Amino acid sequence: MRTLQKFVSILACIIAAAAIATPVHSQEPIAIASRFVEVNGTRLHYLIAGKGDPVLLLHGYAQTSHMWRPLIAELAKTHTVIAPDLRGFGECAKPEGGYDKKTMAQDIQALAAALGHKRVGIVGHDIGLMVAYAYAAQYPAEVDRIALMDAFLPGVGDWTSVWLLRDLWHFHFYGKTRSRSSRIVSASTSSISGTISRQIPPDPCPSRTASSTRQPMRSRAPCGRFRGIPRL
Repeated sequence: MRTLQKFVSILACIIAAAAIATPVHSQEPIAIASRFVEVNGTRLHYLIAGKGDPVLLLHGYAQTSHMWRPLIAELAKTHTVIAPDLRGFGECAKPEGGYDKKTMAQDIQALAAALGHKRVGIVGHDIGLMVAYAYAAQYPAEVDRIALMDAFLPGVGDWTSVWLLRDLWHFHFYGKTRSRSSRIVSASTSSISGTISRQIPPDPCPSRTASSTRQPMRSRAPCGRFRGIPRL
């Protein structure tokens, strides 16, 4: 019995000593690169990190690719993560048109193709959900899986009941005259973004969210997005 106790004590000491002697390697932070590409007749900005099966992250209204940074750090451990700024937002070019979801999805597919990815997973948040759906609808053979979050999908279910909610007044804030609606949004950025920010998750870099709609060229994008919702 004493021999067994002595053996157990020695073994415990060896294990404890090994645990103390084993160095603890802190995990290197995930490097997130910021890049640009010319595709589909426009210039897109995107974040990219990691290695593995590719996954695309599409942001929502009044946000940019930076909203995904906390998630990119996790997903990039096992995936190639690509988070673009959608046409007209963030650091992308601000063209006159192309804000229907079909065209915006073509932008993202062209980005994936330019990076050499023939099949991707795709995640869409808010209006990014509509772009993700348009991507899958146009390129079903190129989508491995899809996740749609936090918004309605035009044409599916009782979507108009949500679209016409009073609290979602900004979905209809584009007017008949495009230049006029853009000027109004630009002149009222602080009050409009303040109202909307209470309805959406916080951006890790809120100053980027505010600046993305402050200029007339940039305010054209959200107006164009909402104008195209019924057509997807």
